Amino acid sequence: MFVVRPAGPADFDTLMELAVLSGRGFTSLPEDEPTLRERLELSAASFEGAVAPPEAERFFVYGRGGKPCRRCRAPIETYQLGDPPRWTRSCPGCQARTEDNRSR
Repeated sequence: MFVVRPAGPADFDTLMELAVLSGRGFTSLPEDEPTLRERLELSAASFEGAVAPPEAERFFVYGRGGKPCRRCRAPIETYQLGDPPRWTRSCPGCQARTEDNRSR
């Protein structure tokens, strides 16, 4: 049986290693110690029911064009991609560009 539990202070070293090794765009874990510790505290408070973030806070780029990225503070870009084109959003600081979106 699997049990979901909040990450806690004992997980800090492992999470920091994951953040550094995985690089930007692969995970939303911050690579700086104070921010990661703050997120661990928020995780524990959330599991305890002490925090009820608004539903919109779970989106990192959707509906956030022009607003600052929650991770690196760069403005979220909005552009059309694909054929037929559809509106797409991404963070230029956190998300690696691919062949499909290099021309923007």
